[in-house]
Amino acid sequence: MATLYHSIDGSDGVNSTLLSAGSVRDIKSINFANTEGNQGGVRLDVFIENASAEKFYLIKYLSIPYGSSFILDDPAMLSYDKDIFSLNITVGGSDTVDVIITV
Repeated sequence: MATLYHSIDGSDGVNSTLLSAGSVRDIKSINFANTEGNQGGVRLDVFIENASAEKFYLIKYLSIPYGSSFILDDPAMLSYDKDIFSLNITVGGSDTVDVIITV
């Protein structure tokens, strides 16, 4: 089992790619941790996208409170064609999130 790490800063841009199409076969879990320095929550969207820029959202407008994490480990939600779709995240403007993906 491998683990991939990302630190996402909302000020870096609109979308960030977590996994490129064809880079993994299976995803066991994804942990999203609010690392924002203030007491506010962070907002994020998680979606898959193909080469034609078609987006399909796994999570839309998720709010993670200060000091909290959200774990996505439902096999049904993590089951998509990983050869065709990349896995992406959008984080609110000044929000910061650490993402740990277990594959």
